[in-house]
Amino acid sequence: MKNLIIYCCIYIDSVGLLLPLIIFWILGKKLSFPGKKNITIYFFTYFIITSIATRIADLGYYNNYIYDVLPLVLSIILFSFFIRQFHTRYLSHVSFAILLMIVLLYILTWKNVVDIDLNAEYYLFFAIFILINATLYFFQEINRAHILSIYDTPQFWFIVSMTFYALASAIVWGSFEYVKSKPSVIGDLNINYFWVVTHNPILFVSCLVFSTYLILRGKKLGI
Repeated sequence: MKNLIIYCCIYIDSVGLLLPLIIFWILGKKLSFPGKKNITIYFFTYFIITSIATRIADLGYYNNYIYDVLPLVLSIILFSFFIRQFHTRYLSHVSFAILLMIVLLYILTWKNVVDIDLNAEYYLFFAIFILINATLYFFQEINRAHILSIYDTPQFWFIVSMTFYALASAIVWGSFEYVKSKPSVIGDLNINYFWVVTHNPILFVSCLVFSTYLILRGKKLGI
């Protein structure tokens, strides 16, 4: 039973990432909104990189360096999305400053990228990047008295799903080093599988939340 759960969790993230891409393809140009291209690139890039990393692991090769670079790539894509949602240069500058901090982290710790072990600190910074940008977006909309109208926008539900993903995953990433130092916590479960059975379902649920909204939106538009 445990092996079946682990097997499903290995691929459930890729399945989740495919859902919004399939829905975008079905809805096509009938569903258009600011940032759609950026969101599509985000899911597509995440899916491709994750699929490549999974395939490399299936072949028995080391793939953690791919996962270490992933937060930087996704942060750049999400930055391009968030600056399209912000209506002031100040918010865009704050977002850019956080992105520069992540880039600086990679420059200062570039040797860690090729370490055998997965580096959870990159993902923690990625979570912080998402949460700060999401907070800036929500406050912006509240201050513009558009809080009611944003409930029915794809951007809002994408950011909501990303906020859930960042909050839940931060708990996983924050406890990753502790679990590595205390193997007894997870018993005979491999530390890499601990990541699989915690992070991947979270990613799937976040994708499912956004995909569910897209389906309901499509029905509302009569598609």
